[in-house]
Amino acid sequence: MDATNKSDLIGDSWSDFMEFAGLYRWLINNLSESMNRESQKYGLSFDQFLVMHEIKNNDNETTNSALADKMQVSRSAISRQCRSLRKMAFIAEQSDEKDQRIRRVHLTEKGLQVYHHLLYYYLDLYNDLKNEVGKDKVDATIGQSKEIFERMVSMNLNRPDAK
Repeated sequence: MDATNKSDLIGDSWSDFMEFAGLYRWLINNLSESMNRESQKYGLSFDQFLVMHEIKNNDNETTNSALADKMQVSRSAISRQCRSLRKMAFIAEQSDEKDQRIRRVHLTEKGLQVYHHLLYYYLDLYNDLKNEVGKDKVDATIGQSKEIFERMVSMNLNRPDAK
């Protein structure tokens, strides 16, 4: 391949990659802001709502370590989220009856009320999206996005050092 053709290939790849990177940046900035809008009425971020969701999905009783593992974040990140949720009285902690070193977290009554309000709000928003765009498109986009991002993570982990 001559230099001109190689430069065109790099140019096309660069342009495509930058479009992909721009989409990523847009998703992080705009979708996050949009999803936070309702939860901020309660002093929460959407990420904190997701922590509350995981607590609720674990029979309203789990540990910080289990949350960190499930949500694929560091224990310190979960500890910060839970500390904020405790300060707002949305969750409470108590020692395990069998092992006092284990601290279990659960949603408080106030936390359950806020959780249910936000859950129904987000489900309503999601259903509106499916009605407007079409369930097939939404399902296909979610499936393709998961495949692309999982593959990219896998490829990056298995990739040798930069060439």
